[in-house]
This record gives sequence, C-alpha cells and structure tokens, in this order.
Amino acid sequence: PQPLEPAASWLPPPMAALHRVRDFGRMPAEGLLGMANALVAIVPLYVLCDGQDIGCVVDSTNFGTPSLFIYDRYPGGLGFALKAYDLRQEILEACVYLIHNCPCESGCPSCVGWGPRSYVHYDAEGDARERIPDKEAALIILHHILGLEPYVPRAMSDEERARRGVGATVAESPIKRLPEHVEQKLRRRIKGLGKRADRGG
Repeated sequence: PQPLEPAASWLPPPMAALHRVRDFGRMPAEGLLGMANALVAIVPLYVLCDGQDIGCVVDSTNFGTPSLFIYDRYPGGLGFALKAYDLRQEILEACVYLIHNCPCESGCPSCVGWGPRSYVHYDAEGDARERIPDKEAALIILHHILGLEPYVPRAMSDEERARRGVGATVAESPIKRLPEHVEQKLRRRIKGLGKRADRGG
C-alpha cells in the first residue's frame, strides 16, 4: 500500500455545541457524521470539484473530541479542502439550508445521509457501536457554529431511540451541566487517577 498524504482542513466544533447535543440525549459524533455527509454533497458545489475528489471524516484522535476533517483524495492535495476552508461560512450555511429544508423526519440520503454501516474513526464517546447520522444533532452543532438562534431538536420517537440504542428515559429538555470549573477539576482528577493506575500505584 502507498501512503496518502492529502491536504486537509478541519473543524473542531466548540465544546459548548457538543455539550448542548449531549444535553438533549444525543451523540455529538452522530451529529458530526450527519454534517460530514452533508458537506460531501455541498463542498463540490462551492469548490468546483467532483464529489469523488474530496472526502470528509469524523475523527477524535487529534483533538480528543470528535472533529470534522475535509480532505483532498489526491496525494499532496489539489487545493479543494483549503478552498472549502476559505468558504466555510457559506458552505456551512448551505448545509443548514439543505438539512432544514429536507422534508424527512430523522435524516435521509438527501440531507445527512443514512449510514447503518457508518463508523467514526476512533470514537471518543467510547462506544464502538455503529453510528447513525443524526439530523437533529447536526442542526444543533451547525446553529452553534454559525451563531444562529440555538436549535431545539424534536423529541426522539421510540423507534428512533431503539435504532440509535438510546434508553427510553432520555430527557427531552436540557440536563443541567456542572459549572465549567468543577467539570475541569473532575477531569484533571480522573486523568491523575488514570496515570497512577498506569504506574501501578
């Protein structure tokens, strides 16, 4: 195999957007997967390339949190991903328009795609199950990134909960989060405990 070193641009969504997705009992990686599928449809219209010239993936290895990577499918790149970065505002607005105006209920191939075999490369959520693109989570993240009015997702049906592997008692209104300084302190302590366990003591 020959290694591919493409040019890429990335979009790490703000933590507040990911928290908001979780507050509604949804998975950020599934929202980002829906965004990735929409981007693969939208980006070629703006950078004037074929849909096979670019790719978009959700990955957590670089930032420790799910992030979007748009890349050229050619060694060294042809500039499509960089041009997409320059036009990111217009492209993301087009994604919102596409997803909002799709008449489907919870996602389809015309908006966020349908991925019963979609996996996220190294999933920081720690759950190895298949990912289903989430239309509502994608809109939450997009609204946050673009500074639009906060998006309130529709409630999940029982069928959608079962398909996504979500428990039946997921809250339909936001869960009250810990204050940021408390959450950071807990994360540091847990990380410290993990390091002690690795050292055997």
